[in-house]
Amino acid sequence: MVRAAALALLLAAVPATAQPDWTPLTSGSTDTLRAFTGDSFSARWLVGDGGFVAVSSLDRTMWTPVNVGTTADLTSTLQQTSSQIWAGGAGGTVRLSTDAGSSWQGRDIPDASQTYTLVSSASGVAYAVGRAGSIYATSDFGATWALQQSGTTTPLFGGRQIPGGLGTVTVVGAGGTILNTTDGGATWTPAASGTTADLFAVDLISNTLFVVGAGGTILRSTDLGVTWTAVASGTTADLFDLDASEQNAAFVTAVGADGTVLRSTDSGDSWCRLDAGTTADLFAVDMVSNAETLVAGADGLLLQTTNGGGACTPVATEVRPTGGIAFPPVYPQPLVGRGTVTLRVDRAQYVRIEVFDLLGRRVRTIFEGIVTPGTPLTRSFAADGLASGLYLVRARGDDFVRTRRVVVQ
Repeated sequence: MVRAAALALLLAAVPATAQPDWTPLTSGSTDTLRAFTGDSFSARWLVGDGGFVAVSSLDRTMWTPVNVGTTADLTSTLQQTSSQIWAGGAGGTVRLSTDAGSSWQGRDIPDASQTYTLVSSASGVAYAVGRAGSIYATSDFGATWALQQSGTTTPLFGGRQIPGGLGTVTVVGAGGTILNTTDGGATWTPAASGTTADLFAVDLISNTLFVVGAGGTILRSTDLGVTWTAVASGTTADLFDLDASEQNAAFVTAVGADGTVLRSTDSGDSWCRLDAGTTADLFAVDMVSNAETLVAGADGLLLQTTNGGGACTPVATEVRPTGGIAFPPVYPQPLVGRGTVTLRVDRAQYVRIEVFDLLGRRVRTIFEGIVTPGTPLTRSFAADGLASGLYLVRARGDDFVRTRRVVVQ
């Protein structure tokens, strides 16, 4: 019976074909897709692992890969004008086009030891936030990059520059980290986020800053990042990106692990869940209008809806209580060679415990099978062969997702 149940759960975990409300598009890649450009340009740009860059047709149904001269994993892309497109990512790689993608120039960040996310809302200006806490800035189209004093070595994952305020930026990162600057990065001030969850993305929606992160975390600030309050998302899935409709900013979409797609029609006050017909992790979302949304993620997955995504189910009715779930930090830390992972559940369920690097790539599977309540599950985590640095250990069950950080030496 247990083996039959395990098999059923395994089959349920296989990504399904898209629902009628969502159309699969050919992205041109089988690697992970990580970021869209947005704004008001009809054609969109999309980047991902292996140096992948693609540009869409005006209706965003057709995507054409573009060679930008790198095989580095790309985690972010910007478009400040119709002709200016940036792409950045691993090893400090930055590529810039000022002729609408006809040619590309290298604008690499001096420190090649980190993966960076590019942040900008102004032509020729960009901030780059790194996975070891570094922040660089350029005001000359990447010809020179200046290191700023971020005051942290915590991994930073995303940021948002306030349009019209070239010196006002909010950056988010691991362990609930939020940093603000109002003077172009001369000083960075930590803000109390009220959470220790890893925070992955931030966006400005109707003069309110929203942040999404691990375990279904959603935060918002109405004073440009000084104070933050939590918003109930109704999910425990990690959320990686969010975007507001260009037609009406009250419409917001957030995406995350296991095919999670959340929708709000009241400027983020409440959320419901859309069924995009996939269980693949989704890392990027672009709301073109109230009706049209693009999502992208693992294994080159690219989906489009032009009718709002179908029925939206209130998430509060979908999420079951998770009391009794315990997932302590990996011991010992920093980890040299081998450590211990422990999990306790409150009901029998199928669980996967996996290790990911900061680019979202799975590097280890620690456990996969049925876990029953009672004696905690304990497994050894062998770090042999892993490069030194920060990793994420994620336990995922039927009704919970828990993520822990581990430093490997």
